[in-house]
Amino acid sequence: MATMCVLQGCTRPAWIGAGVVHKYCGRTHAAQDLGWHLKEPHGYCHRCNLEGCNQTVYFDEAAGRVHDFCSKGHADEAIEDGDWQPSNKRRTANSPQQRCSLPGCAAPRYNDQSTGHLHDFCGRSHALLAKQRGLVGLAAGPPIAQYLPQAVERVFGGTGRDDYSVAVLTRQHPKYEGIKEQFLDRWVHPGPKPRVRRLLQVRNTQTVYNQYQAYLGTQVRQGYQTEHRRFHGTSLSPQCSFGIDMASTLCTQNDCAVCGICRYGFDIDRQGASGSLRLALRYGVGHYFSRTSSKSNDYAGASERQSAGQRTRLMFLCKVAPGPSFEAKEISMSDDDLAEQVHGRGYTSVEAKNTAEGGPLNHDELVIYQNEAAIPSYLIVYELQ
Repeated sequence: MATMCVLQGCTRPAWIGAGVVHKYCGRTHAAQDLGWHLKEPHGYCHRCNLEGCNQTVYFDEAAGRVHDFCSKGHADEAIEDGDWQPSNKRRTANSPQQRCSLPGCAAPRYNDQSTGHLHDFCGRSHALLAKQRGLVGLAAGPPIAQYLPQAVERVFGGTGRDDYSVAVLTRQHPKYEGIKEQFLDRWVHPGPKPRVRRLLQVRNTQTVYNQYQAYLGTQVRQGYQTEHRRFHGTSLSPQCSFGIDMASTLCTQNDCAVCGICRYGFDIDRQGASGSLRLALRYGVGHYFSRTSSKSNDYAGASERQSAGQRTRLMFLCKVAPGPSFEAKEISMSDDDLAEQVHGRGYTSVEAKNTAEGGPLNHDELVIYQNEAAIPSYLIVYELQ
């Protein structure tokens, strides 16, 4: 015979969890009998909302979510009868500002009709999932970014403390849609375009940022175009999944280009530390960029991670100050040609245009040879279709 809830007047069986038979049918009756205070929603004593059903609602312990019905069948029946509104997750928000703040979710943010409060997420399960991933809920006011506390670290230099950070852009961020649109518009290779899973914002150390600003200022004073926004594909260490796995932190592996760029900016001395990146580069050892995202994808193969049939990669969107740029007419240049025609003549970068613009390549490339001539701004996490 089942053990019954000990609260006087309750006729339901006691809750059995993890092999333990509890005294009460759920936390509600335990709280009522013991004088606890619990906030709504709070557990097993909620009744199914289908008219005529007295069963307890389903509680998903893994997600911490209290459902509205005892089963999916009763939920579908209530929705079909018009007695219940479907879940937020079945709908899409009309604008980025109205979307759930969990990266990848397009459902509307939950609006509590009883209080008029517009929550940051579409529901409690996504709020809990965001908390588990280390995402900070949005503060009042215009949402900017959700910082990853586990990715924010301190870098100590000879003159004091130098900080950098990585954050997940919310869909409400004023630059989110523009970055996503640039990435997809500049994907010109044949086949389906990728799906953007999330965007990360990189805040450089003050040292790296100041070096870039000083270099940019020098180029501007010399009359060269200020800066470009260009894509850069690179690699992850085989032991690292930062950006792809939201529970993963920035690693310290010497062969991880993604984490190295986030920490230290661009560094030719660190380039290809694993030996896998020093390939037959067209225009010598330098940092390669393109305004064509699908071209930079050619360099991002070593960042790919596969799971459940999905292929996910990373790509930076960077600020680049090329300075005086040599326009390449050949598909590649030898080290001797670079020394004579580029470095020996005061050029600080090489630009190879695509064939439609009269250049030698199918897709453009921009190569810089000074570390301070570029900084990472965003890291795009995308899934190949």
